[in-house]
Amino acid sequence: MLGVLSLISVSSALAAEAPPAFDATYSIADNHGNNATTHKLSDGAGRTRTETSINGGKTVSIVDYPSMTVWTILESEKIITKGPYKGDAEAEGAALMETLPDATICGRPCTGKLESVKGGLKKTYTDKGIKIMVQTTFTGGGLSRTTTLTSLSTATPAAENFVVPTTGYTMMAR
Repeated sequence: MLGVLSLISVSSALAAEAPPAFDATYSIADNHGNNATTHKLSDGAGRTRTETSINGGKTVSIVDYPSMTVWTILESEKIITKGPYKGDAEAEGAALMETLPDATICGRPCTGKLESVKGGLKKTYTDKGIKIMVQTTFTGGGLSRTTTLTSLSTATPAAENFVVPTTGYTMMAR
């Protein structure tokens, strides 16, 4: 199965560095025939929203960097979990192996790096200007998964995208 945390990498993984404003869509495919789509938004002021659709289901995560809080919304189950945001778990254990030559990926000038991460290797290309992930490929344990930017807007998304619903959901703490 495609790991949600792996799908939502943002190059500025440190909580103190909230990503700039953007609205991006990524396609995800692996060597086992699994496909998914991730829609990632940032208000540029410390809040991100990630919507991941896999096999007809949808998971939404809203991160508030200033309060270090994350809400995970399971729409089909009408459940919201709230807990502390601990940063990008995958990035925490990563060891830089190699800085890759600059490249143009999806028409965007990028910097690249190869890292050793839990379970394998991750090659990531990050946009030089806006500093968001353009493409990442994970290989390890019989899995090869590529996440690729398919659309990008640098306009600030509407504020309602970052509001956690309160009606019709069960709230649970992590």
